[in-house]
Amino acid sequence: MDSLTTANILDAAISGGMVVALLLLLLVLLALPGMLRGTAEPHDILAAATAELLKLVGIAMLAVGAVPTALSVLQKSQFAAGTYLSLLCTFLAGGILFVVQDARLNAMSSAARSAPAAISRGLLLIIGWLASTTGIVLLVRGFALALPLSGGAVAALAGFLLLLALQQHAHHASPVRSQPVRRMLIAKGAKVRKK
Repeated sequence: MDSLTTANILDAAISGGMVVALLLLLLVLLALPGMLRGTAEPHDILAAATAELLKLVGIAMLAVGAVPTALSVLQKSQFAAGTYLSLLCTFLAGGILFVVQDARLNAMSSAARSAPAAISRGLLLIIGWLASTTGIVLLVRGFALALPLSGGAVAALAGFLLLLALQQHAHHASPVRSQPVRRMLIAKGAKVRKK
């Protein structure tokens, strides 16, 4: 059997094209609200959206490297040494990508990164809630049917850790301070009645 047939190549090209199309769609969805607000230059907003998208890819790579390893530990099974090495390399590349893009975002203006950051944070919150809810359902089903511990524990733990990290980030993030309308009008030279 030849595993490299025209159908397999076509399937890979279509699925690869779909991934690229979805990434481009997510990039547009990250950049569009900031561009509509008009608070920053469009190329700065697009750079922030690109960095946020690459941060999300880094998080996905971290998950791809960590989840199979955690599952193999929970199930007391082992992968080949090459598999562990490739999972470690994927985890390492995801971590580097995340850290580099986070540093890039921190160097940008808050006006450029506010909308893409809010959208990606919302997306991560949705993923965290879905993972933890699905994991809890799988755990309850496993306990009810006396099944061995499986991916439900990892999904619940990953979802809870993601939600916890997002909550900690929300408490430490500096709030956006807006100046009152009266002060803005005075700064622009408009005449304002005294109270």
